[in-house]
Amino acid sequence: ENWRGRMSLARDIDAITPKQRLLLNELLTAMKMTTEAAVLIEEKEKDSKQVSELEEVMKSYVQLETNLKVHLRAMEEMSGILTGHTTDLNLSDYFEARIKEYQVDVDEETMRNHPKYKEFRQKIWRISHPTEALPEDEDEDLVMVQDKAETSLICPLTRKELERPMKNADCGHVYSKDAIMQYLATATGKKGKRKGCPVAGCRASLSAQSLEEDRETERLLRRKNTRLDTNNQEEDDDYTQI
Repeated sequence: ENWRGRMSLARDIDAITPKQRLLLNELLTAMKMTTEAAVLIEEKEKDSKQVSELEEVMKSYVQLETNLKVHLRAMEEMSGILTGHTTDLNLSDYFEARIKEYQVDVDEETMRNHPKYKEFRQKIWRISHPTEALPEDEDEDLVMVQDKAETSLICPLTRKELERPMKNADCGHVYSKDAIMQYLATATGKKGKRKGCPVAGCRASLSAQSLEEDRETERLLRRKNTRLDTNNQEEDDDYTQI
């Protein structure tokens, strides 16, 4: 009887686990949407109170994500205990002990280094400071921008610098708008079957509906060109002085 009860509880836990994973995925989507909303607001009104409120929302999402992962890990471990051992355990005490063991305190440093929260702050910062990195991670951000400027700012179709960048939501690849629209117009083969993403090795689908304006890449382009203009001006000044 006790064994049947344990198996029943294990099945209940296994049924809940996929729902928790789905909730984690939905939470990541919510983080992305919150960041996009904050960027749109910041572009219209600098230092908006709404952006500060959305930043607090992001912090609450990070804390919720942390808690969900802790509970998910504890439940998966308890499911393994239920199905793999016959020894009697106080399951409530065991679960609470696992929660305490795995619980992570989301302090200021942990929050600052969380990839989604960090992405939020970087995107908001770059709107008003297109040529500057966040003060707390200036070196890391500079390397990222330089690498992206050298690689991701080239259209895979024209092999030239991106113009009016458009991102494929299905794979994340970015193309120049005119080039990708022309590609789509000629990409219909026999029986109306469309080709996929034009990037070599990518199997993602591609349609006009999956394309979206890539404001982040647009800002990186402006940032790169501003930096180049500044460097050229400094070189001209040096030459004039000579």
